[in-house]
Amino acid sequence: MKTMTDTNKVDVHPDYGVFLRDKTWVPAPKYLLRRSRVLKILRKLKPGRVLEVGCGAGGITFDATQMGFNCEALETSLQARGIAGKILARASSPVKIHASAALWKDEFDVLMSFEVLEHIEFDDAALKEWTGWVKPGGYLLLSVPALKSMWGPSDVWAGHYRRYEKDEFMALLNNNGLECLHFEAYGYPLSYITNYVRNILYAREVQKLPRGSQQGTDRSGVERSKEAVFFRIQASIFGRALMFLFCKIQTVFAKFGYGDGFIVLVQKSS
Repeated sequence: MKTMTDTNKVDVHPDYGVFLRDKTWVPAPKYLLRRSRVLKILRKLKPGRVLEVGCGAGGITFDATQMGFNCEALETSLQARGIAGKILARASSPVKIHASAALWKDEFDVLMSFEVLEHIEFDDAALKEWTGWVKPGGYLLLSVPALKSMWGPSDVWAGHYRRYEKDEFMALLNNNGLECLHFEAYGYPLSYITNYVRNILYAREVQKLPRGSQQGTDRSGVERSKEAVFFRIQASIFGRALMFLFCKIQTVFAKFGYGDGFIVLVQKSS
């Protein structure tokens, strides 16, 4: 149920979508690069029942409700569920946020999951389970971080087990009987810059963290203290123009395979 208290905490930026007014969660540049591409794909799909796995703060789920999709979300992080609850209280239709998977089978028209598979040690088993939740002929819209050569402290901080090469990722999809309808790289060049900066910022902090740490996973989609410092600049006329430009530039470089993230739309066999 929407409450006045919840909805008063949330604002909707004309270019960036939802954020929290107290700046405890704001859309980071990499998120915005991904969002611009994901929403373009979503607009081509017929509205139906959607599950976002690992919704984080719930920004993309919020956008999907605005497009007429009937959305649910699955998020294991207590911290993330708290933020998503505030943001999705502002959604145009009710969104149930699950703390754990239900006994779903062939139920969803679309399953979305962005920057989640890399947090799961046994990614093949996870993708197999997700595929079982989707209706025959339904879709999975996924993104993952790319290029093993770009592995660094920011990946450790976020609780990643891996980055993917294209052939490796496509094999994972094929092994689960998923037909790839769309593939693209995204993020170049801005995400290369932000990744470099994040690696410097987190180098000392992650010295004792293992790959795939739960602490990193729980915070990765919602911890925005560093990004919040610069959000006023990002939301200025200059910042909006620059972000718009980088979103356009990434589409040009994507044609040549440049980007440190992959986005796919795949279809489950009928």
